[in-house]
Amino acid sequence: NLFLGAADPIVILDKSGRIRGLNPAAEKIGGYEQKDLLGKHFIQAKVITPSSLPKAIQEFTRIVLGHETVPFELEIISKTGALLFFEAHARRIHKGDKSDTIQVIFRDMTERKKSERQLAVQHAVTRVLSETLEMDEVTYRIMEAVGETLGWDFGAIWKVDAQAQAMRCFQVWQRNAFPSSFEETSLKTIFSFGQGVPG
Repeated sequence: NLFLGAADPIVILDKSGRIRGLNPAAEKIGGYEQKDLLGKHFIQAKVITPSSLPKAIQEFTRIVLGHETVPFELEIISKTGALLFFEAHARRIHKGDKSDTIQVIFRDMTERKKSERQLAVQHAVTRVLSETLEMDEVTYRIMEAVGETLGWDFGAIWKVDAQAQAMRCFQVWQRNAFPSSFEETSLKTIFSFGQGVPG
């Protein structure tokens, strides 16, 4: 049928917000299987990023209350942890009884969003490089530009100390809400030659 054969991901929710179905396209692009999500509330499923969750809740509430909705953007976390961008089209499917469901069709915007972000980063870095700054300030401003544009919480630059045969963190950038202890630990950490590093 149309649900199973659709090229776009489709997810079916009940009026309480629990996931009642997803088509093969949704399984393929998100990496989730039916057993991973069926029966779970869309909030508890943890597939929507924290930044997108308030919008998802708002639009779901509007539909349940009988209001019309317009397409809205959502950030989804795939099973592998990759960040995916979608335009969501949600509507209520009336069945004439209390078993009405919510159908959400997703249009994949991931590649477009990646291109937009890449271009935004290039412009931000170009602005920094066009200013006359000391090298330490340049590196910090580049980290800041990239971090703010891509929504990072923390960034660090590590340098190789050839004389000590070690690698040191010499500069960090972080959002105000990020734990300061992480910055302190990074600046104090030294990785010797041959020692493994995180990431």
